[in-house]
Amino acid sequence: MGHYTDPNTFAENSGNVKLSKKKFKRVRDDILELSALEKSRFNSNFERINEYMMCGDTQPAIVYSVDPLIISAYSDEMDGVVFLEFPQKLAEIYNLHEGMRLVTSNVYTYGSRTVKDITAGDGYLKRYSDFTPIVQLFLTDSEEYAMRRTGLFDEEVWDRVNRLTEEYSRSNNQARDGFYYLKEDNSWRDENESKGFFDLTNITPTVIFGAVCIIVGVFIFMLYQ
Repeated sequence: MGHYTDPNTFAENSGNVKLSKKKFKRVRDDILELSALEKSRFNSNFERINEYMMCGDTQPAIVYSVDPLIISAYSDEMDGVVFLEFPQKLAEIYNLHEGMRLVTSNVYTYGSRTVKDITAGDGYLKRYSDFTPIVQLFLTDSEEYAMRRTGLFDEEVWDRVNRLTEEYSRSNNQARDGFYYLKEDNSWRDENESKGFFDLTNITPTVIFGAVCIIVGVFIFMLYQ
């Protein structure tokens, strides 16, 4: 797929929308009103999020509530949803209303056990443990294109999203920060989450060092057998 995502995988319906520099700055300066230090961290994510939006899998989402602004994002891989809470300003900017249909670009983390805030449905394929949904409307200049892509999904899919959303609303799960993927702090993540290669940013120096140690250990063990 790209530099930040596994080149051996591809999305059935790639997001195919570019991250808008204008909207990126608006989220940074006007929506989140970040400090100078926070802005530096925020800016470092531009290329990664642009690739996620272009290469991620287009999936349905609905506006669950406007006050507070909560969007329910679906993944067919998980057959489940997560709630994303956004600043109220966005509801006014985009004239959002309850039940409004949107689309996200989703990228995934490998693993066969879901993170704690996802309840997988019967259709869970057990290939991924988590997904990162990016609401396309909020970050692309191709707004009409993003809204037209809600037509990729038939009414049966939207009914499924609505049912899962209602079930999720009755759970004890808290909504994620809608822009968590643009921030350094990912404290929402399950501590026992299984990292994978669809999102290559999950590969840390510690993981690489550990893998090298294991390989060397196995080699030494075999040498003395």
